[in-house]
Amino acid sequence: MKNFFTKAIICFAVLVFCGITLVIPALAYDFDRDSGLEDLAKDTGHKEIETDFSTVTFRLIMPLLGVAYLILMMYAGYLWMAASGNQEQVSKAKKIIIAATIGLLLALASYAISYYVVSILGEGLVK
Repeated sequence: MKNFFTKAIICFAVLVFCGITLVIPALAYDFDRDSGLEDLAKDTGHKEIETDFSTVTFRLIMPLLGVAYLILMMYAGYLWMAASGNQEQVSKAKKIIIAATIGLLLALASYAISYYVVSILGEGLVK
């Protein structure tokens, strides 16, 4: 059972890495410049397409982090429920819950700090 979860996590990580490396360049490309989609979007009442790196990163990475967090929490919950009084499994589940929560908070905090710093630097460049 332990070997299965290890293989599943490795496969998930490889798929996420491949998906990110293939999707980010496509989303970061400024389609409006060449294809006239901006005029079409304005005619239909849609907002402008945001293609800056931080927006693309936020829209791709944060949902993946949420899914990874959910999977880790479900795995830790399963371990805790199946522990049957085994304190080693309970402590392992608690460690996974704490580590997953800290990882998610660090990722959110790093994005918030980088967004704040980039916005301040951007305002300084405009003035």
